[in-house]
Amino acid sequence: MLFTLLKKLLGLGLSRSGEIQTPKQADELPTEKQLSYARKLGIAVSRNMTRRELSREIEAAESRSPQIAAARKRQAKKREAEERARQDSPEWRKLQQIELEWSKYVEAEAVLLLKWRQKSKSMVDVVMVDCVEIDDSGEPFVELTLNRPEKTAGDSEFDTLDWGREFSISVQDVISVQSLASVNFIELQWKQYKAILAAAKNAGD
Repeated sequence: MLFTLLKKLLGLGLSRSGEIQTPKQADELPTEKQLSYARKLGIAVSRNMTRRELSREIEAAESRSPQIAAARKRQAKKREAEERARQDSPEWRKLQQIELEWSKYVEAEAVLLLKWRQKSKSMVDVVMVDCVEIDDSGEPFVELTLNRPEKTAGDSEFDTLDWGREFSISVQDVISVQSLASVNFIELQWKQYKAILAAAKNAGD
């Protein structure tokens, strides 16, 4: 009697072995979409079934259905054909060419003077390119992952740069790029860095 009361007060469940179980978290429960689809497949959903367990039951039911298996195969072929068509398009090839051109800076560990748009502002800094890739999560574009110098307390004018400020931009936001061929990223000092930026500012004025 006392144990039953405690269960009600604490919202605890009881497993078959007699162990106390806490209620399932919201992210463990099946989604409404899962439950609706499971009903269409004739799956009996138990009260304590988790999202992952129901997903496995759905996969098992689908594998037993020739119609669903055939439909999934058709969908996969359609997606493959669409992907091939997209990658054969002039637009995609242009993105691949841009990706290849910027990747050369990664391989060379080049130091660049980069000017780019950031919202309504024009930015300029000395950067290095860490990664170049085509982002196709939406409208495809070439994304640059860049590193710029980060100054820490105690750094003097003659300390070398720490390339610790990572950020990403689209190639479309690049206004201009200049390779600083004579600059070694390992040996570049804060004094030299400031001189480069000052010269860039004067050239832009």
